[in-house]
Amino acid sequence: MTHAVFSHTSMFTGRNVPWALGWIGLLFVTLPLLAQGHLAGTVTDTEGKPLSGVQVKVSPLLDAVQSFQVETDEQGRFRLENFNPGRAYRFLVFKEGYRTVIRNVESGLSGTSGLGGLEEDFTLIPIGVNPGGKESNLLIMKRRSAGTEAYRKGNRWLDRGNLEKAKRHYESARRLDPELAPVYEGLSLVYHKLGEYEAALEASGKALELSPWEPDYLRIRYDALNALDREDEGREVLMQLAQAAADAGTANLFYNEGVTAVRRRDIDLAISMFEAALRLNPEMSLATEALAKVYAEGQKYELVLALALEVLAKDPDNLELLRLRQEAASRLGRDAEAAAALEELVRRDPSRRTATLIYNQGVAAFNAGDVATAEGRFRTALRMDDAHLQARIGLAEVLLKTKRHAECLDLIGSILVDHPGNGDAERIAERARSRMGS
Repeated sequence: MTHAVFSHTSMFTGRNVPWALGWIGLLFVTLPLLAQGHLAGTVTDTEGKPLSGVQVKVSPLLDAVQSFQVETDEQGRFRLENFNPGRAYRFLVFKEGYRTVIRNVESGLSGTSGLGGLEEDFTLIPIGVNPGGKESNLLIMKRRSAGTEAYRKGNRWLDRGNLEKAKRHYESARRLDPELAPVYEGLSLVYHKLGEYEAALEASGKALELSPWEPDYLRIRYDALNALDREDEGREVLMQLAQAAADAGTANLFYNEGVTAVRRRDIDLAISMFEAALRLNPEMSLATEALAKVYAEGQKYELVLALALEVLAKDPDNLELLRLRQEAASRLGRDAEAAAALEELVRRDPSRRTATLIYNQGVAAFNAGDVATAEGRFRTALRMDDAHLQARIGLAEVLLKTKRHAECLDLIGSILVDHPGNGDAERIAERARSRMGS
């Protein structure tokens, strides 16, 4: 976890990397966080002395987004009430000047666990101290201070856009204090901007060792992996990011993955990506519309209809979902529902796009031998868009079929004024004149 003193705002650009379908279902399992129990424990240093002000962050392993945090008191103790001791958790224990401790705990396998609660104790090792030997406190503080100052200089140069100088200061900070976690975020970002993607991966990997589940580091790593086209690893990071940051930004990444899958004509993958985006951000209208479209592309018309009805109940003016509802109902043979949706479209959107839908219905009716219905559809389309060429051609075909040759030739004449040399119009005219002569 990045300490406030070292905070630095970064922006990342990502590419789209599709991932395996089976993982999606694992990301969004949620269980109740609270139960009648408690979490308690102590944090000490390597000499057994209690440490106050230590941050203890606890996250359910299957729901890392819903984490909670507590701080140790003067006796190094911490306690949380209303805690469910029957779950698996990840502990992140950190304090400025000490190495971060990460521990996964499954109830009953570590510490003291029972119906009443869970107890976990931790020991923090000072930065600069090896398990087999210690450096002087003075040397540790001196190195820490120098590393912090170099890191701040790197931030200033990064803000000014001088990547090379920022890189030089970040690398200096890393040499002075290899355990200074925010340095690796800065290095990751600078390396990525300079196109040094392998170095960016190494830096982001170290950052995540020191601060697991930190979204900034995961985003940098995701971006660098995609820049190197290392798709499998990128998928793993995206899965982690969905747990660490279930927000609109992560939803956008899933949406972009879905768009890429659509371009690659991988409909099943696109569906999974859009569904995941909506789990993270149910109000994401772009993902909703995209999901309905790929459902239709995959001929999953029942799903199209269900999604369209759900959205239209809240947003009746969503024309895209209204069109998809009409298409799905038509494909499913629900003629009355399709007709109702089309009437609603005519009322809400009397545009060329709606006129084309009605024209398509006219073509289907004509091919089925229902000339009267076809004529009605073509004329309705022309009332909305009197310049609709295909609807005019379709109506001319109906007039020819019903032996209204003079009316047909009049219509063809107006078409050829607007579209000289149109082959379809000329062929219809030739047939009409021939039949009139005979």
